[in-house]
Amino acid sequence: IHVHPGTQPNHVAKIRGKGVPWVDGSGRGDHFVHLTVLIPKSLDGRQRELLEEYSKLQGEVIPPASVFRKAKKFFTGTEN
Repeated sequence: IHVHPGTQPNHVAKIRGKGVPWVDGSGRGDHFVHLTVLIPKSLDGRQRELLEEYSKLQGEVIPPASVFRKAKKFFTGTEN
């Protein structure tokens, strides 16, 4: 099966004629594939930076960092 770019979570792809054989033996049904997309729960600094850059290229608006995130970055030198 070929999964096209941009496929969303919980998409159902249908493969015609590749399912269970019909009772009378004259053909096959369709096979349905349920796709699950895994989304990472945590990112390191570089991964976050790359995703934010990609979002900007797509024209998405990235909300400004919260006061707490700025404070954490100031005191620890990290953002996560």
